[in-house]
Amino acid sequence: MSNLPSDDHSDYMSDGEVQYEVKHPKLNENFSTTVIIANLPQVPESKVSKLTAVLGKLAGKVGALSTATPPLMPMNGDKTHGFAFITFQSSADATKCVEAINNYQFDKSHKLSVHGYDDVYGLRTVQDTYVEAGEALPPRGGHRSLAPRPRSEGRLLHPPRPRNRGPLG
Repeated sequence: MSNLPSDDHSDYMSDGEVQYEVKHPKLNENFSTTVIIANLPQVPESKVSKLTAVLGKLAGKVGALSTATPPLMPMNGDKTHGFAFITFQSSADATKCVEAINNYQFDKSHKLSVHGYDDVYGLRTVQDTYVEAGEALPPRGGHRSLAPRPRSEGRLLHPPRPRNRGPLG
């Protein structure tokens, strides 16, 4: 009485393991359309939507925001970290945002710092060790050592000539 087909599926089923090949789209590693807005107020989760709306309105004046990627503000427990990722539809709009909104006085105590994501991501190659001024830097990645070189003897024998300072001196 049921409209279901018969239970005889032996010609459709196999005893072997089913092989699936998942094809993922190529990962876009170019984040030239994304900017990082830092020095935002750290707000509780209840105010994140309001801050996101204000940021969207501010950044939307500069260029078209991506509809696929809403502004992202990472949380640190019950408050935001104080920065946000905003994605634009084009890299030209992201560049305009960096130029227009960087150093913008957001409120009385927050001046925004805006940087392109690719620029900040490039900082990952900066060494973690602090080097005092005048100390030799540790060699890195096949570059020549940047240790101070001794002065040549010729410089000591031939001091620089005094500059012509004009009629007054």
